[in-house]
Amino acid sequence: MPKCPDNKEHSEHSLKRYKIKGEDIHAWMDEPSRIAGQSHRNYRHDLKSLPMAIRIFGEKYGAEVVENIFLDHLKADSEEDRKLENKSTKPVCVNCRIAIDIPLRDIPSEREDIVCYDCKVKLGILKHP
Repeated sequence: MPKCPDNKEHSEHSLKRYKIKGEDIHAWMDEPSRIAGQSHRNYRHDLKSLPMAIRIFGEKYGAEVVENIFLDHLKADSEEDRKLENKSTKPVCVNCRIAIDIPLRDIPSEREDIVCYDCKVKLGILKHP
């Protein structure tokens, strides 16, 4: 099973890209992992958490840098998620990563307004396992 990026890897990527490590941003985002383990991505790993990150770190780095580092962190984690084998036959919400209880045969091949029951996000794109 692929290893998820850790704080050091996230910070090194930020340093290369923005000349700022942003270790405190990455640590804040991943802090719930101490309690929730791999499920920590259900916390502070969505766009709803971005304004809070900007409030916390914006004065230190500026809102644009915080946003960029935050989004890069999400992207890196998402890339790792796509590499993981998922044994579920259900599609997974691209926002909250929870399996959607819709049989695959009922999902249209084109974009459609399917709403995730957990996070209420309209899903134009579904990630299939």
